[in-house]
Amino acid sequence: MNIILAVQGLSGLDGLPFREKLDLVERKCAGLVDGFEFLVTPDFVERDYKENKERFRDFFSGYKCNAFHLFGKAGLELGDNDWTRRCFDVMAPFFSAGLMQRAVVHPDHVCDMDFLERLSAEKGVLIGIETLGSSSFRDNRYRDIERILAEHSPFQLVADTAHIGEMVPLGEPPFDDYVTRFSDRLAQVHFSAPGNLYKGLDLDDEINTPHSLVSIAWKRPADFLPGINRVKGLPFTIEGVIPSGDKGEDMLRSEIEFLRNGI
Repeated sequence: MNIILAVQGLSGLDGLPFREKLDLVERKCAGLVDGFEFLVTPDFVERDYKENKERFRDFFSGYKCNAFHLFGKAGLELGDNDWTRRCFDVMAPFFSAGLMQRAVVHPDHVCDMDFLERLSAEKGVLIGIETLGSSSFRDNRYRDIERILAEHSPFQLVADTAHIGEMVPLGEPPFDDYVTRFSDRLAQVHFSAPGNLYKGLDLDDEINTPHSLVSIAWKRPADFLPGINRVKGLPFTIEGVIPSGDKGEDMLRSEIEFLRNGI
């Protein structure tokens, strides 16, 4: 199993210069994970990457399982526009060099799937469509994933356990059903528990999140997620928030051990 850490889940990075963020991530995670998932934001594309190209490339070169996560929102959707082209211009060299496995996309942030498919083929960028939760305004149903994958054969599926868990009480299928239906397209798992499990814990910072570390509340991965052993060969991205300080580092180590020894 390859374990990836979602860099945006590390608490305490806000406000740090970009190079210092990379240094801090490496100090916290050296030898613990197999790669990182990095959020591609406007600040990253327009400033941070331009000023730190070599450092950023060196950062990923030491790891075998990395991914980008494309940022989008209302007014900054992914489609036939300059923002999307700039993102792909930044990402493409990492894919051609073999440093990235895929770019994860929220389908509700895409305004033109056909263009996204054409551009990804042109630039050599592999797209992973992420399952969405109850806070998303569209494309968060099982039938939406079925439709998108049927219409866009190059796209892979990234199953987000917290998002799927949020949707089950609304009548949507559980994780195991996604594994059965999309076994040939499922390429990555975003691993976290829905809700905020940090309340009441003695931490150095206040955590406000819908994505929590699973090992806080469960003893075994299979107790949290029936069917998880069926996908143990896939890369797992730890998406639960990692609190700052020594307690956060201990919690990260516990989550990694929870995954490696439990599946």
